[in-house]
Amino acid sequence: MKSKTVLTLVVVLALSGNLLCYGADFSGKSAFSLDLSQSALSWEAGGLGLTMSYERVLGNRISVQGKGTYMHLADAPGSLKMILASLGFRWYFAPPALKGFFAGLYPMAGVGIEDGTSSFLAGGTAELGYTWRVGKTRRFLVEPYIKYPYFAGQPPLIGIAPGISLGYMF
Repeated sequence: MKSKTVLTLVVVLALSGNLLCYGADFSGKSAFSLDLSQSALSWEAGGLGLTMSYERVLGNRISVQGKGTYMHLADAPGSLKMILASLGFRWYFAPPALKGFFAGLYPMAGVGIEDGTSSFLAGGTAELGYTWRVGKTRRFLVEPYIKYPYFAGQPPLIGIAPGISLGYMF
């Protein structure tokens, strides 16, 4: 059941932008990325973690990004597992989008499973980062960022979460 949910999130995020904009010119308007920091956090806690996102440019400075996350923190009390989905907007400080400094806001929802008991999670994330286009064709992306996640009904987290994502623009 859980693996089917994760697979469904991945497929929906990967295909949704292309299906909604069928026939449009996609050249340099979309990006797919993998968040290495979320994966590393899960691996350090003895579990598996994967965060993938799809970003679609809407205008000169704005884009929409959907993100799916699966984290298993095996070393945490109760062997915590989380499945999260978020959909939000990024604003780039200077055109074009998918290049340079950005700020993002992403509402999120998901399920947390601890000791076999599941609970609904809701909240949001605020993010600041920079998108570098690298490589000969400038289609590979490196995105260092800092973000602050907030979960409703939970005590506020102390500090910010730095990270890095790697992606490909198409």
